[in-house]
Amino acid sequence: MTFGSDRSSIVTSRRALLGTVGSLAVSLAGCSALPGFSASLDGDRLAALVDDTDRPTVSHGLGLSVTDEYRRASARRVEMLLEPIPEPVGAETVPNGVIRRRLESNREDAREHANAAADEPTIGARLERLRLARRSAADAAGIWAAIDEGRTRSEILEATDAQRTSLESFDEERVFLVGSDPIAAVWTHADVASLLDTAADELASVSDVDEPAPSLAVGAMDARLEAGRAAFEDASHAYETLVDSLEDAERAALSEAAASLADRRSDRREVLPDPLSADPHEYVDRDIEPESTSATVLEFALYEIEAAGDDIPVGEPARYVRDAARNLVAIEGFERLRSRIETGDPIVIETVDDVADRRNDAITAIESLLEAGALERWVASNLCERLERADQLLREATGQSVELNAVRTPVALYCLTAGMARATPDIVAVLREVLS
Repeated sequence: MTFGSDRSSIVTSRRALLGTVGSLAVSLAGCSALPGFSASLDGDRLAALVDDTDRPTVSHGLGLSVTDEYRRASARRVEMLLEPIPEPVGAETVPNGVIRRRLESNREDAREHANAAADEPTIGARLERLRLARRSAADAAGIWAAIDEGRTRSEILEATDAQRTSLESFDEERVFLVGSDPIAAVWTHADVASLLDTAADELASVSDVDEPAPSLAVGAMDARLEAGRAAFEDASHAYETLVDSLEDAERAALSEAAASLADRRSDRREVLPDPLSADPHEYVDRDIEPESTSATVLEFALYEIEAAGDDIPVGEPARYVRDAARNLVAIEGFERLRSRIETGDPIVIETVDDVADRRNDAITAIESLLEAGALERWVASNLCERLERADQLLREATGQSVELNAVRTPVALYCLTAGMARATPDIVAVLREVLS
């Protein structure tokens, strides 16, 4: 089989769509009790379970690496864009209140993002903040340039074409080089590919701007151009930093590694339940209640597998390897949960203490990965995001009387997190084997 496929929409069942946090937050407030459920939990006690200091802080060291000077230059770019704009912008300078407020708002947003960048936990997150800062700054700068200098849409379109040409040339010339640490290199190549996609999408959207005023249109177009430029600069700098750091670099046969993972993933997925033809309580060869917490946990686990998807395009094997690793962890986590429930260990929630136990188990399972390698910590960082989703649902329980059926949602997330964390070492071993 091929290692990738054209981007395609992920088929999700009606039940899978319930996995989105937005719809789940409503159920947690106790608005939709099921027949037969009369017991409820104290929302204040549930919210008190969430102690942000006990959630692991994970630094994994995989993916983008850039120099300090590059980050400083990106931050300076924000102020360079904002420098020509008067401060403050008065009504005598820009009489239109809508335009004036957007100009000022974008300037404020740009500086807030730039200042917040230093506090982000990873290089990737810092760069993303700086890209947001540059987008807002360019929007403000474009509005002002249209007012003060007569900047036009056609000028921006010309600059966009030039930027797109540079991106395409870079994309054609890059190669998948690795050194003594192939996993670190593959993750960097994957992040570079993602940034190039982001840049291409931003540049393609420049011509789609529809604003009521010419200056606002110029600002919006400049914002998209700058966002595309920033993503491309991040990608090219990270790529060059990686290549310069490699010793005994060689071109990696990532297509073969991706194909091997694709075969493994296909074999594992073939034996999974079909969410379109089976209800969650039918995922196990054992009688469990259709609306039980155990069924919900299995539903969430299968949703997690579907959410990873097969949307990596042909020609990006590094991204396929990275995302296949995430998907295989989800599959293995599902199988472990299913085996546990099938062998007679159901997940039962009757008290706040039961919820606390599941949360503590998830934290313990994540912490077990922190003393391992960078790849295990990368998985742990992703699992921490899922843990935060569950924690947020408990926070929203403050002041509520929470039906037992509603609390299954964060519990399912905690159980899935724990299962995936414990499945991680086996999948990491597979990945190391494939990339060796």
